[in-house]
Amino acid sequence: PLLHDTLDQLIKGRLKDSQFPYLGASSLRDRPQDIIVFLIGGATYEEALTVYDLNRCTPGVRIVLGGSSIHNTKSFLEEVTLATGHGGETPQGSAGTGLGLSSSSSHSSVSDSEVKHQSEDDQQPFLSCIITAAMGSWFLFLLQSFLLFLLSVLLHSNPSLAYALKNCTGLDLSRNQLRSLDFLTQANLSALRWMTLSYNELTVINETVFQFLPALTYLDLSGNPFTCDCSNTGFIQWVKNNKQTQVVNAYWYICSFPLSKQGTKLLDFDIQSCWMDVGFLCFISSSCLVVLTLLSSFIYHFLRWQLVYAFHLFLAFLYDSRRRRKGVLHHYDAFISYNVHDEAWVLNEMLPLLEGEQGWRLCLHHRDFQPGKPIIENITDTIYGSRKTICVISRRYLQSEWCSREIQMASFRLFDEQKDVLILLFLEEIPARQLSPYYRMRKLVKRRTYLSWPQAGQHTGVFWQNVRRALETGDAPTETTDLLTGPAGH
Repeated sequence: PLLHDTLDQLIKGRLKDSQFPYLGASSLRDRPQDIIVFLIGGATYEEALTVYDLNRCTPGVRIVLGGSSIHNTKSFLEEVTLATGHGGETPQGSAGTGLGLSSSSSHSSVSDSEVKHQSEDDQQPFLSCIITAAMGSWFLFLLQSFLLFLLSVLLHSNPSLAYALKNCTGLDLSRNQLRSLDFLTQANLSALRWMTLSYNELTVINETVFQFLPALTYLDLSGNPFTCDCSNTGFIQWVKNNKQTQVVNAYWYICSFPLSKQGTKLLDFDIQSCWMDVGFLCFISSSCLVVLTLLSSFIYHFLRWQLVYAFHLFLAFLYDSRRRRKGVLHHYDAFISYNVHDEAWVLNEMLPLLEGEQGWRLCLHHRDFQPGKPIIENITDTIYGSRKTICVISRRYLQSEWCSREIQMASFRLFDEQKDVLILLFLEEIPARQLSPYYRMRKLVKRRTYLSWPQAGQHTGVFWQNVRRALETGDAPTETTDLLTGPAGH
């Protein structure tokens, strides 16, 4: 046939430029490796067999046969009838014009049953489009690049082909190592009803491709190595929710990537986990961290004492509640809080008068704390186990951590019980600005004067009488009392 002679001359480099002009600056003299033959009007079985034989007998040359349709005997005779002008309009049973592509390296024939015929009820020409390809990775380039370019040129020169491609109803692209379906967006396959894409290399599918296939009702994607991650969430959601297209055996599609998901089912992938915006989450986390850092710095510099005070006040409230439920009585008249550097004054001046002469039961930490018990528990128990707390305050006292804990706890008890249970005794003249917030709080709340040992001078007897009167006073929270005398600056 003519096709055989033409291809044979092309392979041997003997085609005449006058009959077969070459698109380019020079003539084609070298032996071609890839040849695409597109027959406007349709290809027949004989032409497909010719291409098959040439591919088999000519190593190093690969020929692809395409055409506006694939003819069987009936459709070919109808075309001949129309061409000779002996027939009327295209019979209703004809295959019409269409696009077909047959792979010549794996010979295939098209029977009458494989060609879609127009039904008697159809009033418009009906197109059958069947593409069968199994030629390897090189065919991917030919199909996606050159064929689309060729079709665009042919459609521009022959508008009737545009109608043919637009009415293509079937497409088989199995086993072509396809990795993307983006080329379908340019193919103008608005009438495509079925498409087979099995056993390709499709890992991630962009679901927007199917917007360009409005008539698609049958889709086969079996045998593809799908990726089960967030890049496929749109496709998975489309498979589950679309009501028009039947995705064949979609539930059995298996994940190949990543390795952690290998062997699991594609539709079992949890797409909910992909809806969280990682960037937004990082922004919120970093913003919260910055705000928390600023807030912590502000609290530390301006409110740390108030927060510590509130915390210990809460602990004191819990302790006092438990003590009241148990009905624990006071074991001591007063707990003496002092610094170890002032211990000589306490032992030589205070104890002989208060315990020896006046008979008060005093609690001293070095003498009366329970061995083996945590210090903070000893402090709490002795303060709440005494009617009063006498704080012997000096500059060293203000610098001591444990002395601060003791006066804190006594102040907490003062606020909790609203009773005058705290007696402040100053051994030194200390300006108010040097006092910690606990002492200033006590001064603001109770508005009481203090006992001052330096101002007692030679009248130490009066000083100890005032201490005795303070210990004898009841627990009523009176705001005005003259039992204690001390410096107005404190």
